Amino acid sequence: MMHKSFQNAACGAFAQAVYVCTQFVMRTVFIRELGAAFAGLDALMAHIVHVLSAAEMGLGTAVAYRLYAPLARGDALEVAQMTGLLRRGYRTVGCVILGGGLCAWPFVHRMMADAAFSPARVRAAFALCVLEEAVPYFFSYRRVLLFADQRGFLAARADIACRLITCAVCTAILVRTGDYLFFLFARLALSLAGHVSVFYLAARHYPFLGRPSVPATKIQRRQVRRDLCDLAAGTVSGRMTAEADGILISAMVSTVSAGIYSSYALVIRAGKGVFSSLAASLTGMLGSLYASGDRRKAEEAFSRMEFAFGAAGIAAGAAVYCGLTPLIRLWLGEGYTLGRDALFVCAMNTFLGIAREPLWRMASCCGLFVWDKWVSILGGAADVLVSVALGRRFSLTGILLGTTCTLALQTGLKTWLLYSRRLRLPARMALARWGKRALLAPLCMRTASILCSRIQTGWEIGDLAMHLATAVIVSALAVAAVFGRTKEFAACMVLLRRHAGRAVCHKGYRRRDVDGNGKKAAKRGPDRFSKPKQRKKAGA
Repeated sequence: MMHKSFQNAACGAFAQAVYVCTQFVMRTVFIRELGAAFAGLDALMAHIVHVLSAAEMGLGTAVAYRLYAPLARGDALEVAQMTGLLRRGYRTVGCVILGGGLCAWPFVHRMMADAAFSPARVRAAFALCVLEEAVPYFFSYRRVLLFADQRGFLAARADIACRLITCAVCTAILVRTGDYLFFLFARLALSLAGHVSVFYLAARHYPFLGRPSVPATKIQRRQVRRDLCDLAAGTVSGRMTAEADGILISAMVSTVSAGIYSSYALVIRAGKGVFSSLAASLTGMLGSLYASGDRRKAEEAFSRMEFAFGAAGIAAGAAVYCGLTPLIRLWLGEGYTLGRDALFVCAMNTFLGIAREPLWRMASCCGLFVWDKWVSILGGAADVLVSVALGRRFSLTGILLGTTCTLALQTGLKTWLLYSRRLRLPARMALARWGKRALLAPLCMRTASILCSRIQTGWEIGDLAMHLATAVIVSALAVAAVFGRTKEFAACMVLLRRHAGRAVCHKGYRRRDVDGNGKKAAKRGPDRFSKPKQRKKAGA
């Protein structure tokens, strides 16, 4: 199990790194060829269609939660039933997104504070973006099965190839034609090709998917429907929290400001995407541990994962505060930079967004849907109210503060619910650890910023590298000083030393179980769902 988790994590991290690099290349060419106004338009289109995709309402999470047990048992019938249920649900989601886009299509140009583009051009771009968001749902249900079975690395390999091709083709289109609509059409076609490739790749590893589907039972449909009703509020709220900033900035400030912020958001989202991919790779392990019934073991694995992501979030927040503006200045120029206050809020949101990943994943693995929906509704309402109220007074910084308040509120409530309702353990220690991390993050940002202000090499790239290194070193020392005596810190150090030793060993990795006692990992794969091959008779 642990071997699969690390394999998924490594492939997912590499896929995310490829995505980050290709996004940087396309973004650079996009801004240089089309300008900040088109960057703001593209960001607005992305935010709107991502809000429409909230129609998914957590269906993939609900079905994945119900897939862990049959996958562990090797029950091909139940896996096929749940996959068929997800297929029908995702096709409905795709149709709903298309319908929602059709309803919003006549009014989408009114969401811009300044009329920089003609309504016809905005509507055409919006139509292509809606298609890019909706059509993959007709094929991506098998991707959920791969990740639930800890085979996400298969999808990651296909994604890497697709992203490299997309980057090459779209960059060539921007350079040769400079046509935004042609760029969107090519991105749509290549995105569809990537999802279709994963669709057929999964069929090779799960042969029963190509057979006539067995309908899900009434009990299975009732269970998924109940989980979906509880997840809907959380999914919609989370999507609104993630996309509201860009929409409100475009509507309340200006499209150009939205374009400037989108460059910062691109870098931050790329960094958070790496950790989100790592968390997604480890979700199957958390779900399997919780399904086994050993809550102490599940809580131990979760607390170690939460400590690692919290430490990474502190370092990432300090890196954003110290190095993101120099990076944007070096990348795009002085005219694309944000103020210091807005940068600090972005750094805090980066810390909270990375540190919360294990908590969000564990909550979904444990089926914490009934209580979580009220947390999500409360957080979504707080986000809109705070962002609008502070946005009128503090402009862009006030809008970003709404996200900070929402993340902090939801993190505290979800931690208490997870420990009290599912793990059946006291939540005081977990909340205390969150409090320490929340105080340590801005302290590391400020300390690293003071040190970076005294570092001047006279070379922009050198200054940027020194600022990032200073932020990471200060954060690492602070985390070691505050959490050095905890069992989570000791466990992470042991894990790092163990895998560092394996990396330099000439024999390479060996499959081991969770306890590391040298036993081979349990065999997993499509042969769990097929009959064993009969041995040939002697002399045959």
